[in-house]
Amino acid sequence: MARRLSDLVEADLVEKVDDGLYRIADKGRAYLAGDLDADELEE
Repeated sequence: MARRLSDLVEADLVEKVDDGLYRIADKGRAYLAGDLDADELEE
């Protein structure tokens, strides 16, 4: 789980709030809404 979270943080899809606490970032919300393509994440 930690590896996946670090990948999401690195991609700016989630933000670390505190130890063990994360929230979905604006970029993550855009991805989930379909407004951001997966190809755009690798830029």
